[in-house]
Amino acid sequence: MNQFLSNKIIAGVVALALLVGVGVLVSSGDTSSTTRNAALVVATPCAKPGQVTKVSKQSVVCATTNTGSLWYATMKAKGKAQLCTKPGAIRKKSNIVWVCGVVKKKKLWQATQPLPPAVVAAITVIEPGETQPTPALDSTQVATPDVPVVADNTVLADTKIPEDKIVTQVIDDATPVTTPAIPLACAAGGTCNLRDIGPGGGIVFYVATTPFTCGEYPNATPATKCTYLEAAIADGTTPSTWTPSTKAQWGCKDTPVPGTSLEIGTGRANTKSITDKKCIGTDGSVSAASIAATYNGGDKSDWFLPSRKELDALCTEFFKGRSGTKQSYKSDTCMGSGNVTAVTGTTNGISWSFAAGDQSKYPSNFYWSSSDKYDADLGAWSQDFLQGYEFPGTKNFPKFVRPVRAFSATCAIGGTCAIGDAGPGGGIVFYVATTAQSWGTYLEAAPTDYQVDGSRAGVEWGCSGTLIGAADMAIGTGKTNTATILAKCSDTGIAARVAADYRGGGKSDWFLPSKDELNELCKIYSNGRTDTTDLVRLQDGCTGSASPTGGFATDFYWSSSEDVANIARYQNFSNGLQYYSIKYNTSYVRPVRAF
Repeated sequence: MNQFLSNKIIAGVVALALLVGVGVLVSSGDTSSTTRNAALVVATPCAKPGQVTKVSKQSVVCATTNTGSLWYATMKAKGKAQLCTKPGAIRKKSNIVWVCGVVKKKKLWQATQPLPPAVVAAITVIEPGETQPTPALDSTQVATPDVPVVADNTVLADTKIPEDKIVTQVIDDATPVTTPAIPLACAAGGTCNLRDIGPGGGIVFYVATTPFTCGEYPNATPATKCTYLEAAIADGTTPSTWTPSTKAQWGCKDTPVPGTSLEIGTGRANTKSITDKKCIGTDGSVSAASIAATYNGGDKSDWFLPSRKELDALCTEFFKGRSGTKQSYKSDTCMGSGNVTAVTGTTNGISWSFAAGDQSKYPSNFYWSSSDKYDADLGAWSQDFLQGYEFPGTKNFPKFVRPVRAFSATCAIGGTCAIGDAGPGGGIVFYVATTAQSWGTYLEAAPTDYQVDGSRAGVEWGCSGTLIGAADMAIGTGKTNTATILAKCSDTGIAARVAADYRGGGKSDWFLPSKDELNELCKIYSNGRTDTTDLVRLQDGCTGSASPTGGFATDFYWSSSEDVANIARYQNFSNGLQYYSIKYNTSYVRPVRAF
């Protein structure tokens, strides 16, 4: 933007337009009264940034730049004008400069046009010795009131575009700009793949296609479901209760431990049966099951000695592939590695190893399972990782111990959810129904409020004066309310629209919460004040907070619950107040979704 060139320049000549590299211009040859009269006011000082008025049918908007606050002509745009938040703000998109103006109490983006030809012609007169100011920004940068775009007056005289050219409106902030959802790592509770590091610091060796029962008590109701198995690995912080070279007796020689199983998902229950029976080695040593159960890698207390098929799954992941294994050798799946040396690797910088074993050193090369054979002579099941051989060995022989643990799919990937969990949409779970409902079981909230340019922005509810019919207030009705609003209200940039346009977690089912859903958010993130008892009649379990958590503000948030044609419900997170507001007022929006 050029500054005033000189007090001696032709009267009324002040500055250049806000356009940089503009490709859509009004004809400089126009001599209509609109253009002639607009030339008398465009680029002259104005008092209130964002003010919009008309001069002989020509709309002008007041904007503040490095020349001060000046009037700029605007041009038509297809469709409804998009909402903005800061009157007088300036931005550039597709070579069109826009100014945030106030039109009938609404803040709307105004597309600016070049200065009229008379002004352009006058600007070429420069006092001798004066030079054009050096542009502060290049044409790829976005202008703001504090850092304006500096225009080159050579772009203002383009005559190729007719005056009635209509530009297509493109606005950067028409959709929410929020923190992107980042997938959780397996160790942090996200989706796991084979050989990922699990939550217990072990290595994932089994991923179920269908969750399996995995609890300590096999007949518990409801049954605990798990998706993954991880095995302990040496990471330099392994407690003294277990190391990769640990060997132990199974314990309880000549004493069966009834009730143990071979199947996936039973190792934890098996281990409890063994430890409950207080099995020890013939020399008084601690049993393999006790060693596994007392391991606490990752600060987890649910490690156990794997069942026969869980142990076979571990062998399969790291050792399957041997050819020519004798058919007389029993194996569920694993055929062994054919390599007597340890199998080692590194995952996420953490080293791990498994001993393959050596048949010449039988039986010390085997790993114990927690599955008893129920026969004092045949002992308990163990497995040789060299050949995949499963053998019911005598319980008093020392064999390798490898603790494992089972864990479930997290809330984010379809597991059970609790308040505060990360949800599938990258939000935070804030409501859990006691039983499954027609709308779902859980509600999660986006991690941030609706934002423009990285900052929280208020918007109107929309369609003031029109009764939409989105009157439901109960939990589970926000989604239908939002759909009703969008079907009957074409206003752009309104609360329901910006909530529905949010795409956290790649989900397209976000919505504006109902009154009661919004109140649940308030109770979780903005509760605890004791000095708002005088407002209890307008509260519903939320007393507000001077410092809300979860990124909420001490301000009003829209619900999707309409009251009458001009009014909708909102809630103040500062004091928990649930009340009514005129629809054209602006309040904040926090998108939510049900699942």
